[in-house]
Amino acid sequence: MTYAARESSIYGGQPVELYRFSAGLQVWTFTSAEHDRTYLSEVYRAAQVERDGVELSDELARSQLRITIPRDNPVPLLWRAGPPDGLVGLTIFRFHVGEAGDVATIWKGRIAAVEWAGSEATLTGEPVYASLARPMLRQRYQRLCRHALYDGGCTLDREAWMDIATVSAVAGEVVSLATSTRPSGWFTGGYLQRANGQRRMIRAHSGVALTLLSVAPGIQPGEAVQVYAGCDHTHATCQDKFANAPNFGGFPFIPTKNPFGAGGIL
Repeated sequence: MTYAARESSIYGGQPVELYRFSAGLQVWTFTSAEHDRTYLSEVYRAAQVERDGVELSDELARSQLRITIPRDNPVPLLWRAGPPDGLVGLTIFRFHVGEAGDVATIWKGRIAAVEWAGSEATLTGEPVYASLARPMLRQRYQRLCRHALYDGGCTLDREAWMDIATVSAVAGEVVSLATSTRPSGWFTGGYLQRANGQRRMIRAHSGVALTLLSVAPGIQPGEAVQVYAGCDHTHATCQDKFANAPNFGGFPFIPTKNPFGAGGIL
């Protein structure tokens, strides 16, 4: 029988679902089956995973999917110190026992929130098309640069502004490097990246101490990290630090007084 025939059958269906979570370079795979399953060379570990029904609606708020999973599962633990630095994607595959070669993708999106209750964590997922309903960013007439650091508008090559360093100590959000030749403030507004792809924004830099926006779970002394120079999005920093003034995305010479009236512009 085919997947469609099994799915519509009253008695012949034996569904198995595969849950593939991804965050950067990290991937976690689980299955609702009693035993581990292999799909596309990835092993899906048997786990306690439950979800509510997939609903198709023109109201995006009603199209969310809720997945219940043990609280000590590595996926909800990504939120234990605050929201993760990147998107956590989820793809759900479904097939029937005896028809493992006929697999359907029944849901794809991202995890938007996590709630804990007792020994369980509930993940709230948004479908991939949910972002289409959100108002997108627009270019604005402002003094500060509107580009994200190292994006296509900024044009800077992030690898050219990256230092490789070794962590010497960790105290909550403060990560100290073994050595650093950069002046204080050099990495403020930049970010620290680990070998597993995890990133944390740097909100303060003094000497060898980096204060991260939130704790980086699992980071240990002796670990090698990549540290990227930061920017405060002012014209002076773009010109003097990065020599990138031609690509500056702000308007530093906005007059402070409205030439058409008595009021100020800013």
